[in-house]
Amino acid sequence: LTPASAATGIPFDLSDIVYRGAIQATITIPNGGNPTTYFPSGSAWDAYPTILVRNGPTGGTAISLGPGHSGKGLLIVFGDLVTTGNFSWDGVIIVGSQLTMRGTEDVRGAVATGLNAKLGLPVSESDLGIDELAGNTKLRYNSCLVTSSMTSLGALRAYQNTWANNCPAY
Repeated sequence: LTPASAATGIPFDLSDIVYRGAIQATITIPNGGNPTTYFPSGSAWDAYPTILVRNGPTGGTAISLGPGHSGKGLLIVFGDLVTTGNFSWDGVIIVGSQLTMRGTEDVRGAVATGLNAKLGLPVSESDLGIDELAGNTKLRYNSCLVTSSMTSLGALRAYQNTWANNCPAY
């Protein structure tokens, strides 16, 4: 399996997300930005936010998330992501390049890495998986948390010469 062949099996257009703003973020962290400044706190975590980290897809700096950045939702990192300490996440983590996990991480939901291959960028085969798992890392798939974190992306689209029965039950 090569990065290019793996990229063809991924059913979404990453270039629309990276270059054309196809996903409206709840929170956007710029390249070199301090995550602590941008991450929500308290009741802001009642919802499942969409967080975009614009540290790539090329020339960006790796973003480091630790215990103060634990949360839930859809986390899209354009470049590299390093997690440390007691980091936990409920939902989906999408990493454009390389993911390194060092510490006691607990991710419930889904993780995808090396997706910059969808942009035609060079991605080494080691980037297709987790670069480093150190400490006591747990990656557990959870379909309910995946659905909850992706709900904000859903939308209805009208098509010409079609109809839909979308009436609530009485």
